[in-house]
Amino acid sequence: PELGYQPDSTYAFKLDKDLKDIFGNRLGSDVKFSLVTDGYCPSISVPTGFGILEGYLPPRHPVTLLNVQEAPMEMRRIPDDELIPFYKSIQWYGNEPQALSAPLRTTWHSHAKRNTRSRGYLDLDEALHGEGGLVFSQVESTIGPRQWFKALDDVTRLGLTFKNSPDSSFFWVSFLKTGAPAPNQPVEIRDDDNQVLWRGRTDAQ
Repeated sequence: PELGYQPDSTYAFKLDKDLKDIFGNRLGSDVKFSLVTDGYCPSISVPTGFGILEGYLPPRHPVTLLNVQEAPMEMRRIPDDELIPFYKSIQWYGNEPQALSAPLRTTWHSHAKRNTRSRGYLDLDEALHGEGGLVFSQVESTIGPRQWFKALDDVTRLGLTFKNSPDSSFFWVSFLKTGAPAPNQPVEIRDDDNQVLWRGRTDAQ
């Protein structure tokens, strides 16, 4: 039956001396024993892949954890003109970290209560220093088989809508917070080899 044991707890039990078995035999003397439960199994989960974080909010990438107090992590800001070759090089899954040039290496710390599943975050501002931009982060899980959670976030205030046809292409750049047009914003098209195909700026429409 479900007894509702709590983690990190000690339970004391006593079997009375008059307890009988199915044949009517008495236990004869009291028996005492205790049961000590452990904490919940540690776990950590970080959303992986490419994501957008709206730049008018603190740049925080979520982490869900249970009984994990710290984890090794690396972080690096990715320049816009390096995005395509870097993105193509990412090995999203596996037990080895992504090779980074001059990354910020640190230990991510959690202040969550023990045995309580909670939500924390990676503070991407450590790489951005108050600006927007692209940040790659990876966190190592040391629970069980080695694993690295890898994420690439674009911290921006702008949204881009692109419409293509055989005759022409249309870009619509707007502010994520209001949906209003964002005038005089640079727009660039690059191919898979990172060659610039076109550059321009948005108008007031």
